[in-house]
Amino acid sequence: MADFNNFNDNVKIYNLEPYVYIDGLSGTTRYVGASVNNDINKPTWKIKKEWVTSNIQYMGFPNGDQSNNYAWSGRTGYTYR
Repeated sequence: MADFNNFNDNVKIYNLEPYVYIDGLSGTTRYVGASVNNDINKPTWKIKKEWVTSNIQYMGFPNGDQSNNYAWSGRTGYTYR
């Protein structure tokens, strides 16, 4: 389904379905990323980390930031809050 914008300029912009990657590194840590660009090295990804410590489940984003400003290839190097 498309979302159309900029009708006044006679330009149609479509919101595309994002690429979604899931990386389950271990039984206790998982990364989930979404981007409209499938280049894993470009900073166009929203990344979430989910992890379990002492039976408590946590989730966080790089520096606590939920924007699409991160590279999927760097997901393990970010600090998650």
